[in-house]
Amino acid sequence: MWINELMLQLPVMVAPMAGVSKARLVIASLQNGMLGSLGAGMMSPDAIRQSVGEIRAATSKPFNINLFVVNNNPEFDAACGAAEWLRDYSAKYNYDFAVPTTYAHSFDEQFAAALECKPAILSFTFNIISQSQLDACHDNGIKVIGTATSLDEALTWQKLGADAICLQGIEAGGHRGNFLTSNLGIPLAELVDQVLPEINVPVIAAGGIMDGVDAARYLHKGVALVQLGTVFLAAPESELAEAWVDALKGNMGNTTTLTPSFSGKHARGIVNRFISESKDKPYFPYPVQNAYTASLRKQAGERKNSQDMSLWAGTEFPRARFVPISELAKLLKTEIELS
Repeated sequence: MWINELMLQLPVMVAPMAGVSKARLVIASLQNGMLGSLGAGMMSPDAIRQSVGEIRAATSKPFNINLFVVNNNPEFDAACGAAEWLRDYSAKYNYDFAVPTTYAHSFDEQFAAALECKPAILSFTFNIISQSQLDACHDNGIKVIGTATSLDEALTWQKLGADAICLQGIEAGGHRGNFLTSNLGIPLAELVDQVLPEINVPVIAAGGIMDGVDAARYLHKGVALVQLGTVFLAAPESELAEAWVDALKGNMGNTTTLTPSFSGKHARGIVNRFISESKDKPYFPYPVQNAYTASLRKQAGERKNSQDMSLWAGTEFPRARFVPISELAKLLKTEIELS
């Protein structure tokens, strides 16, 4: 199996969390025997190149780059009422409101930059790439990992020729990777049991895995790697805003939910005022909604106001351990070996 060639000390992939999984987190992951992932979904092509340069200046170990497969200028109903609601919300809580003129970076340009960097792995979420794009990855010696939230999505990635499939359970924090169905997903254990007998490429399990005991449960089922995200949010190398860290420690309560209101695509985060007040309100599709709320989220962060920040976290976030990645890796290794 090609994953064995990565020579990982731990069967752990650190989730590619956009805005969080930057060069420092990737480097720390690699230096502690795990597969690090650059969360490049919202990076400019130049930022991708710069981040890869930082990673390679620190280590020669293989790593993953993750991209969002999206249309950066989609058609949408400008009269749906989303802009008006966001304008009113901003006024209510004294935020400046601005209509964005661009919505996201071009995926084609991001893909070209990532291909140029030639990482060991490119992973994709939100949609599936074309056959020519997958072939281009393989022609450059790059393995491809596709994200799936259902058996149909996993089979679609396998048919395309993906080298591995990351299964995202409903427990996972952040954005959902669904692309063939509006169903937001099922529990990871159920998804793994459905997919493993039908898939011939390595499977990676993601969603609600917080320690080595959780990890071992899926490794014993036959997955090649486990992917952990929320666990690493709590590490200092993630460089999270203080208000987000406090929320992970429980100052906003221990409830998460799936909401489309921050970005236009369902994502799991800790419930706060914005999520509560946006329930049942109109919203634009991703990435338009994401662009419309960007200023509000930035201002909230500057004010250390967690009520209006996107506090992405998985369902099991109360079990997070706020320790450096070096210590976390040792804990995970011991727990996996003893389970």
